[in-house]
Amino acid sequence: MTESAAICILLAERHPDAALAPAANSPDRADFLRWMTFMSSVIYQADLRFYYAHRYTADPGDVGAVKRAAISEMDRSFAILDAALEGRDWLVGDRLSLADIYLVMLVAWHPEVGKVRTAWPNIERLWAKLREHQVTRKLNASHAMWPA
Repeated sequence: MTESAAICILLAERHPDAALAPAANSPDRADFLRWMTFMSSVIYQADLRFYYAHRYTADPGDVGAVKRAAISEMDRSFAILDAALEGRDWLVGDRLSLADIYLVMLVAWHPEVGKVRTAWPNIERLWAKLREHQVTRKLNASHAMWPA
């Protein structure tokens, strides 16, 4: 199995008792699918363009423009997600889901991760909760998604 969003969605479907995502018949399911697809098709792709810029240009000696465009796309996308989190504890519904974990993983990959606190305060608020959550602390200990 490949593709991170697909893996997350499949895990949620195969383990409904873990409540990793809203149930298929939940009104929140549409938002879960929306944000998982948005993050994987926009932000994850921008990450790839930044970290593998040489793959996205015919002039491998000048990858700067590709990297700058990738950061701009990440920033625009995180602004959209930050607005979606306004007044909410979680990205989808009223509880933690894989969408929240996927979001903070992508934020942690931002090449200027230090600006999260000021640029996207709602994302930082969510990330702060997840940095203290027992499951994500365990994940971070084994996968180093962000500095401990």
